[in-house]
Amino acid sequence: MSKALEEMGGVVSSMKRVEGEILHAEVGYSGISADIKIKDDELNRLYEYDNSMIESLNFIDDALIKVPGMVRSGNDAGLRDAVEAVRTRVDGLESRFKRRKAAITGTGL
Repeated sequence: MSKALEEMGGVVSSMKRVEGEILHAEVGYSGISADIKIKDDELNRLYEYDNSMIESLNFIDDALIKVPGMVRSGNDAGLRDAVEAVRTRVDGLESRFKRRKAAITGTGL
């Protein structure tokens, strides 16, 4: 059990890092006098990034809700699986956020 909880600490650190990246990102878009112009098709791709990030956040939330019960019941295998699933989603969330940011700045898409 302690190994899974140690791994959860690493996941929490990753989540805090991604949270910081998102919280400190530039916000908003205005088509009027914007430094960066975004066309409709690009905007639709950004919406797709946003939707996939929301899906990941919902998955992470659902998985984390189950963790306390797994700890109380001693379900070590379930806890390890949940930790790994959350880690994968957090890594994917960070990757999609970086790709989204690159799409906005024109350094990728």
